[in-house]
Amino acid sequence: MEMKKINFVVLFCVMVLACSASNGSEFIGKWQNIQNSNDTFEFIKNGKSFLLVTKSRKVPVTLQPDGTLVLTGRNESVVFSHVKKSDTIIIRGQEYKRST
Repeated sequence: MEMKKINFVVLFCVMVLACSASNGSEFIGKWQNIQNSNDTFEFIKNGKSFLLVTKSRKVPVTLQPDGTLVLTGRNESVVFSHVKKSDTIIIRGQEYKRST
């Protein structure tokens, strides 16, 4: 009986981790700064990776195991975090909402 409980707990943990793993789809779409409507960008899928699209360029971003997207530059990295509850993205303390 005790072994069945342990197997159930292990199976449950594996299922939770598998379901919570992000494939990045929550980032796909257009985003607009809540405080500055002229500050916009878009994430698009590019095969198995992602591109950050702005008015002037397209740059690759990397999906991290923790579910964030990261843009790696020469001097620093920019982390894009999706807040599921509000469906917003946080970047360097700025909040972006999904736009149409």
